[in-house]
Amino acid sequence: MHIMNTIGKEIEMRFGRIKPNIPQNIYNDTLMIPKKTFGKYIRNESQPRLDELERIAKWLNKNPKDLF
Repeated sequence: MHIMNTIGKEIEMRFGRIKPNIPQNIYNDTLMIPKKTFGKYIRNESQPRLDELERIAKWLNKNPKDLF
């Protein structure tokens, strides 16, 4: 069974598109996730670790549970 996250949908709702122009410092300083890895999460090719999920949720002003 493939677990589906809703990170891509939340990104699209926040920025109006699935591939927004996110500044590099957000990846490095706020999310602490490499850009390529974050892209995999958006495309649902891979799932974030719990600590990454918590940072993504905080950045999106969401509860981590809301991203799955």
